[in-house]
Amino acid sequence: MPRSSRTQTLLLSVFGALLLVSVTAFAFTFESQLAWQHRDAIATEVEGVRLVAGGEAPDVEMNVTVENPTGRAVTLTGAALVVYEGAPPFEDDRQLSVPRTASVPRTTVSAGESETVTVTARAGNVTRARRAIARGTATPSGTLEVELVGRGFTVDV
Repeated sequence: MPRSSRTQTLLLSVFGALLLVSVTAFAFTFESQLAWQHRDAIATEVEGVRLVAGGEAPDVEMNVTVENPTGRAVTLTGAALVVYEGAPPFEDDRQLSVPRTASVPRTTVSAGESETVTVTARAGNVTRARRAIARGTATPSGTLEVELVGRGFTVDV
């Protein structure tokens, strides 16, 4: 049965629209998956450790630069950092900050950009912390919690 040219035009238009939607959805999904596969390229660098006045006791603050070379923005959602005295391997008796007290403001790092955030943790032994910071032997170690395309992971610091 022959079809009219109007029906054929309508069918071709619908097919073209479906093809366009499919290609767009594939490109968006592929870009997200590619960014997820490259999440290990996200890098951090600590620029400084200092003591600052806190509530009951001083806090240890660290400036951490996060570099995001992926094609998608990432969001910093948390931190698990401890400042130690000396170089690795670290032992618990050399902790200068109290574990599980590190916090980082929720920050979005755009694709291809870098951002510096301040991570704050409660100081443990203030005298030792002050001495280690003055000598340049205070070393942060741990992770930042990061979210990329709705999925969470950690980045080593």
